[in-house]
Amino acid sequence: ARLRSEGRGDLGPPLEHRHDVGGGQARAGDDV
Repeated sequence: ARLRSEGRGDLGPPLEHRHDVGGGQARAGDDV
């Protein structure tokens, strides 16, 4: 849990959202 919060603290929300949407679609949303 510590590694996730510390390591994914900066890129936590984006990575999680990407997996939530499906990865490919999430990327397009993040890019735009």
